[in-house]
Amino acid sequence: MQRVWCAFLLLALAAPGSAAPVVLVEHGRACATIVVGEGASSQAQDAARELQAYLRRMTGADLPIASQPVAGPKVLVGQAAARTTAARLGVPLPTGQTYRFREEGYVIAAQGDTLILAGNETDPYEGTYFAVYDFLHGLGCRWYFPGTFGEVVPKRTTVSVAPVRRIVRPDLRVRDTWYSGHLASTPQQQAEFRVWKRRNRMSRTELWLHCASPDARFLQNPVDDSTYRLLPKEVYWESHPEFYALNPDGTRNDRFLCMSNPAGLEAAAETVATYFREHPTHHTFAFSPPDAPVLCHCPGCTDAMHGGYGGEGYGDVSDAYFGFVFRLADAVARRCPNRWVTTMAYFNRCRPPEGIEGKRNNLLIQLASIQQCALHSYADTRCPSRRQFGAMLRRWSELTAGQVFYEYDPHDWTHLQRPAWRSQAIAEDYRLLKRLGGWGYSNEGQMSWLSTGLNYYVRARIAWNVDDDPAAMIRDFAHRFFGPAAGPMHRYYTAIEAALRNSPVHFSSPSADELFT
Repeated sequence: MQRVWCAFLLLALAAPGSAAPVVLVEHGRACATIVVGEGASSQAQDAARELQAYLRRMTGADLPIASQPVAGPKVLVGQAAARTTAARLGVPLPTGQTYRFREEGYVIAAQGDTLILAGNETDPYEGTYFAVYDFLHGLGCRWYFPGTFGEVVPKRTTVSVAPVRRIVRPDLRVRDTWYSGHLASTPQQQAEFRVWKRRNRMSRTELWLHCASPDARFLQNPVDDSTYRLLPKEVYWESHPEFYALNPDGTRNDRFLCMSNPAGLEAAAETVATYFREHPTHHTFAFSPPDAPVLCHCPGCTDAMHGGYGGEGYGDVSDAYFGFVFRLADAVARRCPNRWVTTMAYFNRCRPPEGIEGKRNNLLIQLASIQQCALHSYADTRCPSRRQFGAMLRRWSELTAGQVFYEYDPHDWTHLQRPAWRSQAIAEDYRLLKRLGGWGYSNEGQMSWLSTGLNYYVRARIAWNVDDDPAAMIRDFAHRFFGPAAGPMHRYYTAIEAALRNSPVHFSSPSADELFT
């Protein structure tokens, strides 16, 4: 059976009553009103304007926007407008946020003379935006790249919606790509990228690292060199220098911690507990060591190392560092149930620690794709580096409650100089991630859309439905974006991706000569 609107944790319910469609536009004439309701959120109002603008561009018809109920065909946009009607139809609107971050979603429902486009508007969820953009996608609108260059808006004279009830939820709750800044981008390009991300239903970073607070001072990212948050210098430096990492020359490093001091660990756990007590709406406390092979040289920490520094991505700082992190997660769980400790498996600590057993149900890990093959997927049995990182991911899934891919696309500077298209590999990786209980991806991107092609677009769509077919996305792209040139452009795109996918090279930085000779 063909899958229709499937794998979004979707409920497709047979609509009772009349099978007549809701007609929004007929022969270029507006037949419906967009209703946002009294007290509509800014999200709902903006989403209604977006719907109005795109329908106008498609059909020439200008649907009015009203805040009060109206007679006749109508589109209810947002929670304020749709709540009562959705309840009457038995279609629950996703709402709220808990520490599990599983409340994201939206509804597209049509019955009688009413179309509902509404979703979870609890900050930072953007469900009503997503309902509108998903509906427009169903009408043929596409946003392949940021700005007007990358969008497709088809022309049509009539828009009608058959009876339908859909509750849509994502397979992966973390879905983020961001410009790292290694390639220059203007403020306008950054703004266009933010809009593009919303139109492709990507999550905001605040979903899992900001805890829905409007106060930017409380942004909690596991950024490099942030372990000092656990033991603030102004509190402990003078009284407890032993809490901080011991340098080889006998001095102490106030930016990193001793990972084996029991009293320091308890003090760090109390720092986290105090943070959550002071910010009860926050759900995560995140931190990470510097982007360097830093470590504590005291006997307790060095004894915890197995094999010494093994190189970027594979070093054995993992045992000392994650021994501390796992003990900290246990101490925080005793003090603060239903809160998360978040850190990165990165640089010389990607490998899961040895000698630790048992899943920590309050620990989230960002796993960085350091020094692994940039061409193949975790499912590719020919690729030794991907197999090794696949084994790491599986082990992390046994030890932690959630994993987020920290990926690089393009993987490094050499990949900026040629296409790095890997839609099939992305789909395979995200299917594995979902199967293991992973949370999603936070992708370090670049302002490099010609070399990355549809990677960012495919990532965004696959994360909602890991069973979606990336090959169908490429065919759709060729048809809608290139029109009469669809055939040769589709052959060109698929040939390039096949050449990369089938390459016998398995390095993170292969040269062009290695790839194409």
